[in-house]
Amino acid sequence: MWSSSGGLWNRKTGEQPLNPFFDNIINRSAPFAIDQDHPDTVWVGTGEVWVRNSTSVGDGIYKTTNGGETWKKMGLEKSERIARIIIHPKNPISFM
Repeated sequence: MWSSSGGLWNRKTGEQPLNPFFDNIINRSAPFAIDQDHPDTVWVGTGEVWVRNSTSVGDGIYKTTNGGETWKKMGLEKSERIARIIIHPKNPISFM
């Protein structure tokens, strides 16, 4: 799930309530992509795409390979806003 005020949440089957998934990253999250072959691998972009007077600028793209327990910054620090993430079908450790 994603919210324009920032945030990404997850819930494992049967768990209640939703758990913050990206709160340890200061930035607001935007789009995300889940590797369908490895569902614990998630890419998240930062920066609010819909520009308005209170828009937050992002600082790149992040990746987790352990279901959100830890995150690693993967680049695009100066992009400000990431509107879409597509996982490369033949090389899921990179993005397009």
